[in-house]
Amino acid sequence: MQTVFKMKYGAIIFSLLLCCLVVGAQSVGQNAEQAIKRYSFSVLFLDYSQNAINEGSVAQLRWYYISDKKPYKLSFSGGGVSRDYTYKGSSDLTFYNETLTANGEKSYQPLLKVALGESGRKLVIIFGDGNGNYRGFAKEMGEGELPIDTVMLMNLSKYSVAAKVGEGQSQIGSMDSTNFSVSGTTKRFRIPLAMAVSKNERVEIIEKRKMAFTQGDRKLVILFPDRRRPDDLSYLIHGVVELPPVDYYEEEFDVLEEDEGAELNGGSS
Repeated sequence: MQTVFKMKYGAIIFSLLLCCLVVGAQSVGQNAEQAIKRYSFSVLFLDYSQNAINEGSVAQLRWYYISDKKPYKLSFSGGGVSRDYTYKGSSDLTFYNETLTANGEKSYQPLLKVALGESGRKLVIIFGDGNGNYRGFAKEMGEGELPIDTVMLMNLSKYSVAAKVGEGQSQIGSMDSTNFSVSGTTKRFRIPLAMAVSKNERVEIIEKRKMAFTQGDRKLVILFPDRRRPDDLSYLIHGVVELPPVDYYEEEFDVLEEDEGAELNGGSS
């Protein structure tokens, strides 16, 4: 009887453990589903390769990323903002280099992982040193962070920058950003744009001019270390255009990628 009891008891314990494993697996599966997020993103690549600087060339990179278990190619150039891409997956976006194995099969080697945070529209900023070393981070670009009729000044330098945009003035710290609301009496108007930095007890003017703006626009002014003279600052102005609805945009994006040829998708995984 004791042997039969032990066998029944063991069977009960095994059944309970099996149930726990099944429930645990379902929970993990549900969590994995919940972890899938939707994004649109563009890339700003700041290339500080000494060879490229000496040659006066601009790096053009073609990387890959995996969205919804499929590889997609993206292209971007140093010192500019790429077009927008869509991504569906975890909040960590990994960029890959595509290589061919000895058998001729495609292989994807990770180059950089960037935390995107919550779903939405992002600007991914990547710094490269020309030796295959990259670091990057993502900045929220949705209307909650950058409303219409707004200029965001983003300071990617080690200096604090004094800025005047429109009627607003602010001191923007290193690796920080500030929004300036702008307005005009006509649909298209011009606003003051002035930026300066204090170095060695001297004030250096980065820019002082008028910038064109259209009602309903959203613009980025991005300050970053100059490639040739890292102690000096350069800047670029980027208009943040409105994206179509997510579902429509993803459909159009997928068609575009497929039309550009099989090598773009790298096939299904």
